[in-house]
Amino acid sequence: MAVIRHMLTQQGYEVRCATTVEEAVATLNEVPHPCLVLWDPTTLPMNARCVGQMARLGIHVATIPVGITSTGQADDGSPCITKRLTSREAILTVVRDYCPRAEDTGT
Repeated sequence: MAVIRHMLTQQGYEVRCATTVEEAVATLNEVPHPCLVLWDPTTLPMNARCVGQMARLGIHVATIPVGITSTGQADDGSPCITKRLTSREAILTVVRDYCPRAEDTGT
């Protein structure tokens, strides 16, 4: 999430992050007119009702393109999973399509 936040703020976008659905809902209620929710389905489960509510509010939802790699097992026997961003340009393209930057709108 920090990589995406850094990448988008460097491009002039205002970014808010959430690590739980509850945080996401609270953030959406705080931001006057969010244009896009970038969602990592491998980390944050989101139900159809939540996605439907965002659609009714005119908020676009896009999944973050991540690759998942299993790197063996941890000491407790649980799988070690590594996520990596598969395409920065894909994220930038989606964000550019739905979210104007302040400098682009003259505000």
